[in-house]
Amino acid sequence: MTLEKNDQRMLLMGLAIVILSLALAGLLGKEEGPGGGGTTPPKVPVYNHGQQTFTGTGNANTDTTYDFTINETRVVNVVVNLTWTDEPNSGRRYTNTPDTLGLEVHSPDGTAKQDSGGNPQGGAGSLSLQYQFNMTDKKDPGSGSWDIMVTVGACGPQVPMVDIIGLREIVDPGNAFTMTVSYDYVTFTAKEAS
Repeated sequence: MTLEKNDQRMLLMGLAIVILSLALAGLLGKEEGPGGGGTTPPKVPVYNHGQQTFTGTGNANTDTTYDFTINETRVVNVVVNLTWTDEPNSGRRYTNTPDTLGLEVHSPDGTAKQDSGGNPQGGAGSLSLQYQFNMTDKKDPGSGSWDIMVTVGACGPQVPMVDIIGLREIVDPGNAFTMTVSYDYVTFTAKEAS
């Protein structure tokens, strides 16, 4: 049995199409959808949390710098909290005036944020700075080295309520503080078959 030239060409073209189709199917694959049948299972995002706490003490009008590194990728949220408690009144004849602390944060991509504030008289103070990142950013701006500076500013002295007997102010030398850096990042895990 012999094939004519046109029949031979048609057979070769059909064979080439089948080979090309099989090659493309093998290269591209197909993600498994709801109906299954693919070779690559879909991935499910998993949200993870990390945190580190630093404690320190600063004299009035001094800065303390911290270097903090986030090694995870796909960071979506970073919060830096600073808390401190001022001392209470020193006896019945004095009133303690508030302290002022500040927080300055530089993210790995160079974005800077800062804030400062005081505490209520004899009470606790707090500051918080937050960064949010888009998970689709290819640069991953939340991953890497963070520079954080805590400033202990003016520390209010203990002031006499009534100064008829020559009482003097009691200097407040500084304050202790706690800084917490917490962050959320995304990892992916293969979806389990149901």
